[in-house]
Amino acid sequence: MSHVFHPSLKSVLGVAVAAALTTFTAPAIVGGAASAMGDAPKPKIDCRKRKNKERAECKKKSSKLTDDEVYQAGYLLASNGDYAKAKAMLLTAENQDDPRILNYLGFTTRKMGDPEAALAYYKRALDLRPDYAAARSYRGEALVELGRLPEAFTELTEIEKICGKACDPYAKLMKKLEAATAAQRTPKS
Repeated sequence: MSHVFHPSLKSVLGVAVAAALTTFTAPAIVGGAASAMGDAPKPKIDCRKRKNKERAECKKKSSKLTDDEVYQAGYLLASNGDYAKAKAMLLTAENQDDPRILNYLGFTTRKMGDPEAALAYYKRALDLRPDYAAARSYRGEALVELGRLPEAFTELTEIEKICGKACDPYAKLMKKLEAATAAQRTPKS
């Protein structure tokens, strides 16, 4: 499916990763540099004390990606054909009921060779968001792979109701169905 992400998506993810790394490495580097230059180290603050809980140094810094970042990273990994890493990334999302996450879990599962298992992810995504044309298209592709063409045509009809015949999910599923139908009509040698 064609997805539109902000042009600087890779830089957003890069910044998120860089921020996570900085959270854990910058204090060690700065502390080490200060000691090497002979500056006296600053006294440690006891973050367990109630009076220090609101200090910037005591607030817990999270290196965890948001679900949007997890989805985008999973999408990029899948786009590059790294389905196992994409699936592992998607499984780190906090909200495993996000239809986008479920759709791409289905996609990666299908691309890893298990279209039957992928159907469960698509079903959950569509139970939560019945008008999700991309999930319907991917579900239709899984059905084509399983030889269940009538069910795939049903998905195509549903996609047409959602976004018409000119939308990308419709066009992609139609192409798969046309190829599968032509293959069925071609006599085997």
